[in-house]
Amino acid sequence: MNTKNTKVLSLILLSPLFIPALARAAAISVSPAKIELSGTLSKPSVTRLVVKNPGEAAMLFDVYPDSFQPMIKAMPSSFVLESNEKREVTISAAAKNEGIIQTNISVVAEPLSELVLNARTGVKIPLTLTVINEPALLASLSSYFDNKPFIVISVIILLLGIAFILFRYGLKNLNY
Repeated sequence: MNTKNTKVLSLILLSPLFIPALARAAAISVSPAKIELSGTLSKPSVTRLVVKNPGEAAMLFDVYPDSFQPMIKAMPSSFVLESNEKREVTISAAAKNEGIIQTNISVVAEPLSELVLNARTGVKIPLTLTVINEPALLASLSSYFDNKPFIVISVIILLLGIAFILFRYGLKNLNY
């Protein structure tokens, strides 16, 4: 065998040893595996995804809905994770019409290192949003009393006080 054939044969036999170092694929871990939201027209539905980089290299992650982008948003939508880091992503959905909306949330990762094959990889998380139209009074009350526990507790105590007086003294004993 001549030296030229020996070199070619050596390259062919040794090349599989070097390919894994160049062709490491990006790794993604996302939970939950499925999202089911319920909401109303007056209040957006919110949930969270946990995105993890179980790979060895730092990666750039993009998170976005496949459709209904004006209504469904991911925050943050783009971020970098080092090896074994994780990040919470908030998914919010504010529908304009009642009904059922189905789409996927795509989580796509791309290695940042130039030494790694620059192949993007990703997962799709199915999302179902069920939207109902609540009565206007109930909608305005629920949006007013969100994040106001002091007012809610005060109203409950007031109503309990009125009920106590009515049961204790009766309606006949009250002088108007």
